[in-house]
Amino acid sequence: MNRKALLHNLLPQTQCRRCGFADCEAYADSMNSGISSPNLCPPGGETTREALFSLLGMPVEPIRPIHKDEEVLTALIYEDECIGCTKCIQQCPTDAIIGAQSVIHTVVEQWCTGCSLCVSVCPTDCITLVPISDPALRISVNESGVRYSEMKERLAVHGRLDEQREYLDVEDRKQESLKDIVAAALERKRQVLE
Repeated sequence: MNRKALLHNLLPQTQCRRCGFADCEAYADSMNSGISSPNLCPPGGETTREALFSLLGMPVEPIRPIHKDEEVLTALIYEDECIGCTKCIQQCPTDAIIGAQSVIHTVVEQWCTGCSLCVSVCPTDCITLVPISDPALRISVNESGVRYSEMKERLAVHGRLDEQREYLDVEDRKQESLKDIVAAALERKRQVLE
């Protein structure tokens, strides 16, 4: 594995853009080229920062810690305020938000990386970040990277967000759990409207 790939694998795969790059891969490429500092990844925490410096063969600068370990967060959509605009879906790097135009949206908690990209684009401010109900639910860094790669591949083929995604046809996802998540969200919305 080349150094760029090793750097990329060390990153937390949140695709949060807090480093100033479009995604973790672009940040890894910039570090590998000697353009960017390994100090730019808050979600990775101090452990990741030190590992990046080590892999690059550089002394850790500054020597003192600059990134604290962050709380594991997930997006929460207040479904009774959701207007179904799909702006959050278009920003989500791991397809953790399910919904369609003019239909309520909900978050699949275990797929959400807590990147907060959806929060800033919501026109009704109905999305917030909350502590994940069980940190053991959070997908692994590898799974997050795979989900992001799958989304990029789909967008490359379709050229845009495909609102008719076949979420339930992907082999490695549990069809019944997705149906349950969507059914529960629809039931919550129905109760709000009654």
